[in-house]
Amino acid sequence: MFDLDQTSRLKVWKEFRQSLETSEHPLEDVALFWSRTPFVHRYLDPNYSFDWPDPWHLIIDNKYDDLAIALGMCYTLTLTERFKSQKVEIHTSMFSGEERYIVVVNDRDVLNFFHREVTNTGELTHGSNKIYPV
Repeated sequence: MFDLDQTSRLKVWKEFRQSLETSEHPLEDVALFWSRTPFVHRYLDPNYSFDWPDPWHLIIDNKYDDLAIALGMCYTLTLTERFKSQKVEIHTSMFSGEERYIVVVNDRDVLNFFHREVTNTGELTHGSNKIYPV
């Protein structure tokens, strides 16, 4: 999807969100979908959330750092009927001295910590793998 023109990207993203309504594994689908993004070193400033793009401009801009990918995951989930009333948050995690942006769904499921995977928060609260809210 990410190599398509702006209009096609928006269309494919809409169709993907619609597919989540009936998916047996929607979180895994989201993790896989967002694992295919082109990656840039730094795009969004975590300290200025008021400057973050809305969902459609995120897709139109087509620039993704770790925070933009997490934001895209959040937008993808919260723009579905299935997840719109669920608790979906971006958190900061420190892992091996590296700051990561992860998506936590209902205080239980974690996306964007491991590439293409959904992890349980219980697996990330041992040792130095602690989740810190943004």
